[in-house]
Amino acid sequence: SAQRSTVFAYMMNVHNLPHLLKECMDVEIHHTTAEMQKGATYIFSMTRLGITQPVKIRVTEFHKDSLVTYRQVQGLFHTWTHTQKFEDEKPGQTLVTDIVEYQMSFGLIGLLLDDLWIRRDMQGILESRLVEAARYFTQEQESIVERQQSPS
Repeated sequence: SAQRSTVFAYMMNVHNLPHLLKECMDVEIHHTTAEMQKGATYIFSMTRLGITQPVKIRVTEFHKDSLVTYRQVQGLFHTWTHTQKFEDEKPGQTLVTDIVEYQMSFGLIGLLLDDLWIRRDMQGILESRLVEAARYFTQEQESIVERQQSPS
C-alpha cells in the first residue's frame, strides 16, 4: 500500500519498466525523455518467447498522479493505446486501472491469434506488472518497519 503520488511516480519511471515486466519479458530501454510528459517518446526492445520486438511509444495524455495515456508508434500491433488511471482506494492505498485498446496486425491471422492467445496473455502481463509493483511497495513498507525497530 502506498500513496497515489508515490505509486504514480514509481510506475511512470520508465527505468522501472524492466523490473515491473521481468516475470513476462526482457525490456531494454534505448531512448527515454528525462521526464514523463505529454509528447514524450520512448523506444524499447521487448523480448518475449525468444522474439525481440522494437517498440516506440508516445505519451498522448498526462495528468500528474492520476492518468497517463500512451500510444504505440512502432511495434507489433496495428494500433495500441494504453491508459493507466490512478485513484485513491483507501487512505494510503491506490487503485491502478489499465485500459488497453488495440487492433492486431496480420489480418485474419492476427484476429485468430488475438482470440486464441494474445488477449489473455496481455491481461496476464498487465496483472503481473501490478503484482510486481505491489511486491515492491510491500518490501518498502517492511524495510521501513525494520529500520524503525532496529536499535540505533
